[in-house]
Amino acid sequence: MSNVPFFARRKLYSTFNAQEVGQLRAALQGAGVKFVIQQDLHTGPFFGAGLQSGPVSIEYIVYVHKADFELAESAIQGTVG
Repeated sequence: MSNVPFFARRKLYSTFNAQEVGQLRAALQGAGVKFVIQQDLHTGPFFGAGLQSGPVSIEYIVYVHKADFELAESAIQGTVG
């Protein structure tokens, strides 16, 4: 994984499945595409006093450099779906 400047990023894929992220990572590394994976924590609704009612889930968002977007799309084609 490498650093892609914030303003040069384009969202490639989003998933809640960690296995898909591993597949994406391998495909992008194999193609030599630089990428960033952001993790966003999603929680269920909260009730008073901070009590949470639902399970916690993690959304994985994969960003690539906008100049590499088409290469990245073809690199992951058939990997996830």
